[in-house]
Amino acid sequence: MDCGKTRGTGQDELFAGYACADITPPLPFPMAGIAGPKERLAAGVRDPLRATCVRLRQGKTEAAILLLDILIIDGALMADLREIAQSVGCGNLLAVASHTHSGPGGTVDGRGTRFFMGRYREDIRRNLLATVENLLGGARADELPVSSVRHGAADVPGMTMNRRMRGGTVDDRVLALVVERRGGSPVLLGCASGHPVVVAFMKPELASADWPGEVRRRFEADGFLPLLLPGALGGLNVLFPEMPTAMEDHLDLIARNATDGLRRAISGAVSTSLRLRFSEEDVSFRRAWPPYSGGPPNLAMRAALSSLLGSFYSRFVAPPEVSVPISVVGIGEAAVTGMPADFGVVATRTLRDRLSAAGCACPLVASHSNGYVGYVHLPDELDYRPGNEPGFLTYENAMAWYGRDAGTKLIDAACRQYESIRS
Repeated sequence: MDCGKTRGTGQDELFAGYACADITPPLPFPMAGIAGPKERLAAGVRDPLRATCVRLRQGKTEAAILLLDILIIDGALMADLREIAQSVGCGNLLAVASHTHSGPGGTVDGRGTRFFMGRYREDIRRNLLATVENLLGGARADELPVSSVRHGAADVPGMTMNRRMRGGTVDDRVLALVVERRGGSPVLLGCASGHPVVVAFMKPELASADWPGEVRRRFEADGFLPLLLPGALGGLNVLFPEMPTAMEDHLDLIARNATDGLRRAISGAVSTSLRLRFSEEDVSFRRAWPPYSGGPPNLAMRAALSSLLGSFYSRFVAPPEVSVPISVVGIGEAAVTGMPADFGVVATRTLRDRLSAAGCACPLVASHSNGYVGYVHLPDELDYRPGNEPGFLTYENAMAWYGRDAGTKLIDAACRQYESIRS
């Protein structure tokens, strides 16, 4: 793979294929997303966990966008996914974790990971990789010529809440990219923000794709082939009603809001050109002491302890040096770019604004893509400000393993790659 090199002339016909598969392991299986000394095992399945793939091809340019209903894609899993993609003739891969907190753990083999991921299970990882290999092949076999591509956006007021800062910045914008195929169902690439944690908090023993799975089912009923990308996750939760609400009602509320917003984005979508481009750059990081937030005396003491614990824990879960691929898939005047982190809400909006200023009409920014470097916020957000929620501020800072400038480095890299595909 030629990192940083743009491929594709836009002179050939564009093709798109789609495939999805169930990746729910046999019960009981370890679940990821809630930390604790005791392994959390799935006792039931509310709705199936899936792997979904959209594969695009134009002339010699090809790119696959892969979404897995798992918590994270660590560096080792990403390396295996890239190797599999290349073995089936797809050298350009953007792999994304939906970050459901009710999905399978056991995929990460390392000291300290079992507190979040459950014990390592070779069978779960092996079956996941085999499914991805078949999925990439299935998406290629399903490809049909693209007749048009449309993009749109809509705001869904109240969709998200800032969990680091009371009344702070949120991201209630949803984006949609519709790929119409001659002789087949249209593919929908959507993007919406907010942690998928409703089922994990209310029914921790149930496996589920959480609210994104509900949105996916509604668009399948509408006749689409959907792939819903996780937008801003760092600092954000989806709406939590103030009154006691049953889990199914809560999921319905969130899914209905997100679905209605995406439908409005689709109804107002405008056409773009049928030019496919891909560019990628590896960005390297060195592990650093987690940022210290400071604040009033009690919080400052808590922040110091959290930074100390975060530094200790990072030695078991975060490599001293890591290199992550920052990929941009350009489709007409739209672009999909991935961030290898719980990417913060201000960082996400900043990246979208910079891409828009550079000429991108529809910038879809996905967290948990192509690896993981922890929680990532912009430097000035890492310091205490009045209104901060102490628990989430200190927790997310403690999980910021690669320094205060990680967000700036990732945003700059994504913008460089977008500039390279514009030429």
